[in-house]
Amino acid sequence: MVMINSHNGSCSYQLMAGIFRLVCTNGLIVGARIAAINIRHMGHTGEEVIAASLRLASETPRIMDDIHRMQGVELPYKRQVDFVHEAAQLRMGDDYEDKIRPEALLSPRRWNDIGFTAGGPATVWQCFNRVQENLIRGGVPLKPQTDGVYRRRSLRALNGIDGNTRLNRELWDLADSYTLNN
Repeated sequence: MVMINSHNGSCSYQLMAGIFRLVCTNGLIVGARIAAINIRHMGHTGEEVIAASLRLASETPRIMDDIHRMQGVELPYKRQVDFVHEAAQLRMGDDYEDKIRPEALLSPRRWNDIGFTAGGPATVWQCFNRVQENLIRGGVPLKPQTDGVYRRRSLRALNGIDGNTRLNRELWDLADSYTLNN
């Protein structure tokens, strides 16, 4: 369970389902469509928070079913590239192709993501995890600027909680759409 709260009442108390993979904590957050609860920051009782937490916990089997569905749908390389383009647009806007070669977001960072070869099929889950980690953690090489000076640049990590949470949820929903429309 992921909880977001502010010390000064500037945002609501938010509960979301989160999935942390073994080996590292790349912090997948389940999309907004499935499991998210907001409670007004001021004037809530402890009982409301407990009830909301229990409601969210009851969604866990559904979330695991979604993960199993993502693991069961294979994407040919062309669909993986489509996924990457949509994911890059979520992070960098409409001019993402001026900044990055989207296919670079498919490169694995850990040994258990190497299970498929570049250009070959992958499950939605594998594709989603590779892209999510590269977009959140950064480090993916950016295209050189057109000012004539070559500088090695890379995508910055998303460190802000709002941007990280927003992108994670949007990526989950995108991956989920690839299992439903495949």
